[in-house]
Amino acid sequence: MEDLIKQLDSTTYRLYLPLFGKATSFKNAELTYKDHLYIDLPARFKELWDTPIQNEKALFEPLKTFIHYLATFVKDGQNKVDINQKDEAFDLVTEMDQGIEYILRYWINKHFPKHKVVGEEFGQDTLTPSDYCWYIDPIDGTSNYAHGKNEYCINIGCIFNGKPFLTFVALPSENIILEANTISPSQDLVFSDALCSEFYSARIKDQTLFEKINTQLKKNEFRTMALGYSLAKMYQGHCDVFYKANVKLWDIMAPAALLYFKQNDYWDIEITTYDGNTFSPFSNQETYLNYINQRHDINQRVGLFTVTKKSDSRSKHIIRECIYD
Repeated sequence: MEDLIKQLDSTTYRLYLPLFGKATSFKNAELTYKDHLYIDLPARFKELWDTPIQNEKALFEPLKTFIHYLATFVKDGQNKVDINQKDEAFDLVTEMDQGIEYILRYWINKHFPKHKVVGEEFGQDTLTPSDYCWYIDPIDGTSNYAHGKNEYCINIGCIFNGKPFLTFVALPSENIILEANTISPSQDLVFSDALCSEFYSARIKDQTLFEKINTQLKKNEFRTMALGYSLAKMYQGHCDVFYKANVKLWDIMAPAALLYFKQNDYWDIEITTYDGNTFSPFSNQETYLNYINQRHDINQRVGLFTVTKKSDSRSKHIIRECIYD
């Protein structure tokens, strides 16, 4: 990775996007690059890249600047990267997805090699209750991104000791980075009366369940075709009920942590497992982490994720009844 950072002059460094010939693990990845996929960055980037970080408490500000650089890279490269297909025709991955996740993993491993990472493109580490665990979705809303749309984001959050430690949700097309590392009181919260869930249009069963749920809830519909992006929009007030069946944790952990930090007294944020148990998605209970590790070995899907108002237990129960009927 170090070979993909070139010094142009005393004030400018060029970062090339790391590329990969095939899907692989992070440790075994073989890097290459293309001459046209790069971003020129100030010397501050190289300082952030090289300078040791004293401890986890000193992470937030350097990472915030680092995320800003990567968000610019993602935005500028939207129409330049190649697009590939995963296992299903509608499940896409771009060179930017893989490259940005690799850069983030490399930086985390460089400064905190004992930290664990759960990511979309390069696998999931085995988790224990004492770990700092990072959840990375380099581009949430890849299909939107690949088709030149604006509804996508970068999600990166760190969980420690059973609660969020820090979180960033970057919205490159809007030049916004939503971030938090401390709980702050909620004030004057107003949310649209709307139900949100995300799924590919080809998934007829998911569409049927969505309609069944909303027949009872009778809400407006809010959808962006990008799971984490929609959850960030929930934080901004666009809906007041959110769910995702068969969720993968990297899709939701960073924006869910944002809700935890900024609107903690307002939301119930829960995972219902396939065997019917309910946990906070941030939990470090050994039973929960053993379950998560097992699910990561199977297909990475962990169960039903819900966000509902603390004052609205009805919506949560309706969603669970419909999904697990």
